[in-house]
Amino acid sequence: ATAHYYSFIRELKELSLEVQIAATSEHMVPASVTAQADGKLVFRGTGALGRQPSVNSHRWLSARDVPPPEACPVGHHWRGDNGGLHGRLEIRVAKGRYGRDRIGAPEPDGRLVLWVRAKEMPNVNAQLLAIAADLLPNGVGNALGLNAGGSSLDNTLRVVRIRPTTWILAEIFIQTVEQGIAHGEVRLF
Repeated sequence: ATAHYYSFIRELKELSLEVQIAATSEHMVPASVTAQADGKLVFRGTGALGRQPSVNSHRWLSARDVPPPEACPVGHHWRGDNGGLHGRLEIRVAKGRYGRDRIGAPEPDGRLVLWVRAKEMPNVNAQLLAIAADLLPNGVGNALGLNAGGSSLDNTLRVVRIRPTTWILAEIFIQTVEQGIAHGEVRLF
């Protein structure tokens, strides 16, 4: 699924979702969704839902070898925001700097590796993967060595398989920052 973000929701009264199914097949369903709040466009997304039966299965990409979450320091958001989204996540820093620790210490390879889990949810699901994938702006401050971040303009999420676990390993790679826009990717394991 790919989503493009247009505006923020500071205080949600009502979120209106309009879903369109483009076509249906035996295995895949292409669909789109448009979200509005108080008459304002919030995001528009498209995706392909389903799975294709196949006997072939192999993975070439693997997770970075890092210590387990319990052996990594707790990451504290640089704003100390415990009431918003960051307050609902437990972050452990496996590589790089997160929060105020990053000031004056840019990461030479632009990578930040975090362990992420929801404090209130026992297992990982697709919604939590989408939230973890949207932690890319946290990698901007790590790469630059500043209290910097940003708002996501778009996000593409590809879910291969969800396995029973409570922790997500998020490898954030900032590729470039130019003219006020950062480009990067997040790989989730």
